[in-house]
Amino acid sequence: MCVRVNSAQFKNRQPFDSSIFDEVAVFFAKLLPREDDFFEMFNQHADRTVEVARAFSLLVANYSDVALREKYNSEVDEAERAADRVTHDVNKALLKTFITPIDREQIHSLINAMDDGGI
Repeated sequence: MCVRVNSAQFKNRQPFDSSIFDEVAVFFAKLLPREDDFFEMFNQHADRTVEVARAFSLLVANYSDVALREKYNSEVDEAERAADRVTHDVNKALLKTFITPIDREQIHSLINAMDDGGI
């Protein structure tokens, strides 16, 4: 079977629409790992834990001084809230990320154990 093509068909054709490829690229980009760096967030949480430990140590060492006790108590609270924000960010990133660097259950367990002080 031979198909005849009129040259007028080629002259009147629309330019190639590449927007479909853009949509497909966006779709696949959503499946791939995002910019969320779980290991960096683990490090941030560990840094906040160190801040809590340092402030708590100073709080205990200066417990008799009311002004210092209040200062270090507020530092403990502030560092704990910062650690809670990191935990929240990790759990939020888990919901948005299709492919994670390690098993999502392990990420969830690790960050929650870190937040509970279990590590």
